[in-house]
Amino acid sequence: HTKSVDADRVHGRKTSSVVSGVSIVVTPQEHIFSLLRSSDVGGMLYIQMELCSKNLADWLAARNQRLADPESAESSISIIPEAMSIFKQILSGVEYVHSKGFIHRDIKPQNIMFGLEGSLVKLGDFGLATRTNQQESSTRQFPWASQSGHTQVEGTSLYAAPEQRQQASYDSKVDIYSLGLVLTELLCPFSTGHERITELNELREGNLPSALQAHSEDVVNTILAMCKSNPKERPSANELLISPLFIDKDKMIKELRAQLKEKDERLSSMAYELSLVKSTLEKVKVELKWYQDNSGIPMFSHNQS
Repeated sequence: HTKSVDADRVHGRKTSSVVSGVSIVVTPQEHIFSLLRSSDVGGMLYIQMELCSKNLADWLAARNQRLADPESAESSISIIPEAMSIFKQILSGVEYVHSKGFIHRDIKPQNIMFGLEGSLVKLGDFGLATRTNQQESSTRQFPWASQSGHTQVEGTSLYAAPEQRQQASYDSKVDIYSLGLVLTELLCPFSTGHERITELNELREGNLPSALQAHSEDVVNTILAMCKSNPKERPSANELLISPLFIDKDKMIKELRAQLKEKDERLSSMAYELSLVKSTLEKVKVELKWYQDNSGIPMFSHNQS
């Protein structure tokens, strides 16, 4: 995949994907989108990135459509293990970025990719990334503003932390806020775009969205903590990786597997019992036929008076 960018605008910001690419993107870290090469041709910067199969927004739309089908075998409970597995990969990528002293600043489903195999999740689009201690003018700090034209307001703004929207100073905790909204989308299969925006805005106001009420206390408390208006009260990416959120996930997967095993054993037992009943019926039919042939008396005849 090749992307072109105005080189003068990139170099002017000093927080471009060139800076990000050298320091972050070109890395063996498996959950970071890879920059293969870049070149400046006539003032236009060309960036060649690895090819991915789809982004998380596409994946969520397809999954939610499947769940809306009345005949779907999936449910809001059965999707949890896969959703948490995807989120843990995203979180691992974010933790790596933060450990290198960078903030992504534009985490949303459209910027989360799946590898060509479809299972490996990668954090992408580092065009807005900046160093944790980077000082910039307000117009450069907030590239979704109209003068930038890089990102549409309604897209990024929905996932932006309050301090980003208010053009206040901020740190890597802005990414944690965005991740809280992404995790909510992973766990809650919204049926319409209106429902999605309404529920995410509820969360932004500090209220628990109705779609989250069926989830465990640890999941709910973690998401509410990630979306605290005060960034100091939000957990770090590293703290989240070792939190009960994933202990619960592993426990949940173990319990689901135990339930599936129990159901399989029950079905096998029922199938065996059914085969015994069929065998017994066959024997009874043979015995009845023999008795009828040898007694000369019609079976199950009714005497009429």
